[in-house]
Amino acid sequence: MKVLYDHQAFSMQTYGGVSRYFFELMNLFSKDDRVDVRLALRSSTNLYLRNSSLSGRKAAGVHEGDRDGKKIRKVLHSMGEAFSKNRVFSSLLYRMNFRESVRSLQEQDFDLFHPTYFAPYFLPRLGKRPFVLTLFDMIHERFPEMFSPGDKTSSWKEELVQKAAKIIAISQSTKNDLMRYYNLREEKIVVTHLASSISLEGRPESSGLMLPERYILFVGNRDKPSPLKERYKNFTFFIRSIHELLQEDCDLNLICAGGGRFHHQERSLFNELRIEKRVFQYPATDRTLVDLYRNAILLVLPSLYEGFGFPVLEAFSCGCPAAVSRTGALPEVAGEGALYFDPLEGASIREAVRKVIEDKALQEHLRSEGFKQARKFSWRKTAEETKSVYESVLAWSNKLL
Repeated sequence: MKVLYDHQAFSMQTYGGVSRYFFELMNLFSKDDRVDVRLALRSSTNLYLRNSSLSGRKAAGVHEGDRDGKKIRKVLHSMGEAFSKNRVFSSLLYRMNFRESVRSLQEQDFDLFHPTYFAPYFLPRLGKRPFVLTLFDMIHERFPEMFSPGDKTSSWKEELVQKAAKIIAISQSTKNDLMRYYNLREEKIVVTHLASSISLEGRPESSGLMLPERYILFVGNRDKPSPLKERYKNFTFFIRSIHELLQEDCDLNLICAGGGRFHHQERSLFNELRIEKRVFQYPATDRTLVDLYRNAILLVLPSLYEGFGFPVLEAFSCGCPAAVSRTGALPEVAGEGALYFDPLEGASIREAVRKVIEDKALQEHLRSEGFKQARKFSWRKTAEETKSVYESVLAWSNKLL
């Protein structure tokens, strides 16, 4: 079967959970003779695609395993990197990839379409081809006040969930929210869990990061400087909840991986709490993340809501204890491998973090349970379950023809 994926996630993300998910699917499907992967993309800054054999536009001569194809991919990626540094050029890159996706849709050389995000531009261009939609979370629906009035994500999703042949939810929590907000039939939604792409296996070498000896780890996006944006990550409240631990222990630090450099409001907060010399930001590449996880005392994930929670499984896979919010999909994903707290109670966050820091036996217990929990998830399982969804949709679609 020929499966077409569009550009959206790879035009928007240099790295991140959505593009990681689609990359892992396509990477595994490209090795499956029963799945013909089509990626409608001309250029991208996405780190997962950079060194992969996944091809974009075939007319451009980018073929799997082809030496010239690899050169073209590097040129296109370099061009994308240059574009990403300027908003005008980023917009041009997006439009170029959009046109490539439209062209691929119009050619109709695919059996099934799987959009990588929610812009519904493809609906009038599908013809009679079915599409499968993946829902990662219901953050826009649960926290509408945290997004600008002009944000169309919720309205796009509402239209697409009604028209999709099948919906993949990445957790039971997300499925429950889908049925709650959009009144969907349960049988239309299939739960397919994600997995960790990093682990200690096969990565004995150090990334070369200069790390403090003792630190708490926070991974992912943080609260944005614009009013309320991404406040569901709960970073500011988390900082206020644990700053006393940093003040009490002069050797304890906090590292934030990913999320960009600290903005002015964050630096002001660190100064206000007198922890400005104890908080650091590092990039979140696969190589750096392995070092950050395996050397951390613990990962803390204080989100008010998560549709899945990639960092939890990443931490487990690298032997890092975790303390996480008892909310959203986190209990579903973390199971018995994490210590839980109430993300709305500062004392609950602080005491959970303190407990892991001070209790060596608890650290070892969480490492052991975390490894066990991580083994329940794999990208191969995700791909097999996703392929089953594709096959069921095509079987149903063929009956209607």
